[in-house]
Amino acid sequence: MTGLVLADMLELEAAKFDLDKFTYIGRIDVVWRVLFASKASGFQSIGDMQKATKVIRFGCTDKTSASGVDISIMSEAFGLKSKIIPGFKGSKEYMLAVVAGRELDAVSASLAGYEDYVQKGDLVMVAVQGSKRFPSYPRVPTVSETPIPNPEGKKYLELLNVLNESGRMVIGPPGLPRTGASSWIKR
Repeated sequence: MTGLVLADMLELEAAKFDLDKFTYIGRIDVVWRVLFASKASGFQSIGDMQKATKVIRFGCTDKTSASGVDISIMSEAFGLKSKIIPGFKGSKEYMLAVVAGRELDAVSASLAGYEDYVQKGDLVMVAVQGSKRFPSYPRVPTVSETPIPNPEGKKYLELLNVLNESGRMVIGPPGLPRTGASSWIKR
């Protein structure tokens, strides 16, 4: 959903759709998204990232992917010196690059599948996106708890929270009848 919203907002040429015409079916889940850093980076907090003298290298599949959008918004909100490196095939590839700590310093991703790396200390959970702490990791602050250096930053974080809370949505083509699930499921 993040990519669709962003493409629509930016009126990207490749986005040949009108988001308002899609049929909203429902939200499956809200995914806990986390700002991770490699152990090698030394980053333990967003404050550490704000003080960085070097450019922080973030990875993603595409700049309009959820991870790319998350990083763009957080970089603007917190005034981070960042470089977004797109082109990874998927989250496994950029997460392994962060764990290795040579090619990437940090990434924004869902927690699912990477808890072992956190437990081993190979990945640092810098902050949870949103306004609520993750129950399984109550010591990890939210991005909303970090002081924002400029007034525009608050608006960026509000946008990030809205995008995160939209979660994983199911949408259908324009004009899909709203008479119940049985009318759109082909048997």
